[in-house]
Amino acid sequence: MNKFLPIILGSDLNTYSIAREIHEAYDINPVVATSTILLPCVDSKIIKFYKKTNFSKDPEVFKEVLDDIYEDYKSDYENFIIFAPDDVMRTFALKNIENLNFKPLMPYADIEVIRGLSTKNDFYDKISDLDLAPKTFIANNKNYMNLNFPEEVFIKPDNDVFYKTLDFEGWQKGYHSKSIKQTQEILANIFNNGYNYNVLVQEFVAGGDGTEYTIEGYRSKSTISMAISRNILLDKRVEWIGNFVAKIDSDEKILFDYARKIVETLGVFGLFNIDFKKDTKTGKFYAFEINLRQGRSHYFASLNGVNTSKLAIEDLIFDKQEEIIGDKKFRYYNLDLGQTIDNLDPEFREDFENEERKINSANPLVYKKDLNFKRRLKMKKYLDKLSKETFAVREI
Repeated sequence: MNKFLPIILGSDLNTYSIAREIHEAYDINPVVATSTILLPCVDSKIIKFYKKTNFSKDPEVFKEVLDDIYEDYKSDYENFIIFAPDDVMRTFALKNIENLNFKPLMPYADIEVIRGLSTKNDFYDKISDLDLAPKTFIANNKNYMNLNFPEEVFIKPDNDVFYKTLDFEGWQKGYHSKSIKQTQEILANIFNNGYNYNVLVQEFVAGGDGTEYTIEGYRSKSTISMAISRNILLDKRVEWIGNFVAKIDSDEKILFDYARKIVETLGVFGLFNIDFKKDTKTGKFYAFEINLRQGRSHYFASLNGVNTSKLAIEDLIFDKQEEIIGDKKFRYYNLDLGQTIDNLDPEFREDFENEERKINSANPLVYKKDLNFKRRLKMKKYLDKLSKETFAVREI
């Protein structure tokens, strides 16, 4: 009997990245359970698909699909482990896992810890003693006209999950405001269109592409493993602000210390990623966000020497705890390579084209062991189209 079967939820870039990591580490084909097969996973031969409408929304459908997977494979596998690509799917799975006919493992923090970090301000409150949180004003629909905002700020909803359900003119994932008047107008638009939670208004931390960093990690029973990236090209489309399309390794090792302090302070175990930004005026680092899962572009960690999917499996399935700190030079990109290079700031292009990094270079969707003719053509067309759409937007 085989030791374990991985089940990955959804079918986005993160889903495929996890599937690829598992295939690279164990040469096995994970199962993907989803409502629909999106382009990142289309025509993949390393994935076994289970698809049913409303899988990610209806608890009964969720249970039906996962129980079907269990029935099909229970004679062949001792254990089942579930990975989720985003916060919504992870929390949905954790809430409904008790209803299944089997007991799969999940490499995530306890649901109580997740609930305690359900808003960005929860995170800032809990790390306040670490001097890593940016100066933040808490605005609501009653006080926002009376707060003493700085002239230049960045605005983001505290309840990101609810905010993403709204659709109104001027909607953006986050807003860079350059005046108090503009800030008040943005807040008025948000509150007047059905958002009734807090909004975080942060003093703007100076710096563009190349000033943001990500720590991707896994905390086992006894170890903390981490990888680091310098994010040199940011997606500037309003609905995707905060996502990164090109990354390289970094020597800012102090961020490993900051990340360790954060996860220990929060009591986080399992998968996590933390976004940092370095103020170009002061050189100070700020922690902007923690996600208790793998990030959308987390495959960079494998390139840096830290396969977080494998670490989770080794810990939960084989009871093997290993501490690995990423130290490999790499370049990561998730769009068309040529268009990515063309759109890099010249100061980063030489680093991105470094020969040592080129040797350890990857787009997670372009996997040599999974490039049958149909998938190869579709990926080429998909990445070309997505790149043109992404790079048409130059500024936030």
